[in-house]
Amino acid sequence: MPRRRRPFIRSDANRDARLVIIATEDSKAAVTYFQALVSPDWYQSSRVHVEMLLRETTASAPRHVLQQLDRWRAEYQIGPDDELWLVIDVDRWGDAKLSDIARECEQKGIRLAVSNPAIELWFLLHLTDLDGYTEEEKAVLLENARSGRRRTRLEEAILEIAGQYNKSRLDVARYLPRVETAIERARSLDTRPSDRWPQGLGTRVYLLAQSIIESASYRRGGV
Repeated sequence: MPRRRRPFIRSDANRDARLVIIATEDSKAAVTYFQALVSPDWYQSSRVHVEMLLRETTASAPRHVLQQLDRWRAEYQIGPDDELWLVIDVDRWGDAKLSDIARECEQKGIRLAVSNPAIELWFLLHLTDLDGYTEEEKAVLLENARSGRRRTRLEEAILEIAGQYNKSRLDVARYLPRVETAIERARSLDTRPSDRWPQGLGTRVYLLAQSIIESASYRRGGV
């Protein structure tokens, strides 16, 4: 007999909030970013509660991250307005594995926020659009090779503008004031939204950020 799922315990302030459950292969920068996004200084709201599923092991393949969402949903009841999100990158997994994951997410009603090639593109779009990059430079960003310093090309592009990038200690103050601009820039890159993930340079993280922001009842702080 299957175990009965129990309600997710919400605080009195968030009793009627829509749940947004996020599992990500990035155990540092993305977690810091989304936890800050719903902090009192930004988009904290009684209408939305974001729950980050922190990795219990070092396993970061999409299959392991997807299993986190499966376990969470098996344990807790979710409502029709609640959302489960899987946040992953193209660069380490390739089309074949992502195709299987995308198909499974669609079957299970899990939303997919894929960055091509990596989530650093999402952070870069907070700092600049890509209009100033030539097609050759964009191709280099998409390849996202590591340099001799072991940084990827996207990480280097962030460094060139921000002066620093530490995914273990993400400086959210550099990014969150520009999140709505990043959403618009990412949307402009998403020229084939019916595809399950961006086939070229792009990131669907904007859909997740947009969902959180649109659920917020008020905004405080920022510019």
